[in-house]
Amino acid sequence: MEPRTPCGGRAYPPPPCGTAVGRTWQYADANELPFGDGSFDAVTHGYLLRDVRSAERVLAEQYRVLKPGGRLVLLETCPPRGLLRHPVGLGVRILIPLLGQVVTGDRESYSYLQRSTLGFMTRQEVATILRRLGFEAVRWKKRFLGTHMIIAVRKPR
Repeated sequence: MEPRTPCGGRAYPPPPCGTAVGRTWQYADANELPFGDGSFDAVTHGYLLRDVRSAERVLAEQYRVLKPGGRLVLLETCPPRGLLRHPVGLGVRILIPLLGQVVTGDRESYSYLQRSTLGFMTRQEVATILRRLGFEAVRWKKRFLGTHMIIAVRKPR
């Protein structure tokens, strides 16, 4: 697809069908968002925290840009626990890198997924950080045999 729409200093194709009209995409440093305090009703991200130096710093910045009563919803990987811990861990360690090698020829990128999934914080650790920052109504759901978590929180009014 030919890049057409300038965005954050780079050109991107037009948004996919069904994308909200009037929305713009912008690159930003997750540690220092270029928005004023209380700018957004909601913030969401996926697979961000495992790729930053300080998850707490990034979450504090998201807290800052949320309006009072605003919601944060995040999707992250997490190490599996309980009865499925060992079989799922084995699959993540062996099958994911192997499939990455077979399908894309790139075993190392998929080995990174294994390391970042099995070595990331638990949902309880992420929830503790969120509460410490002032978020409330912390709820989470486990997905994909316990290797992913969806956490939803609210900034107090």
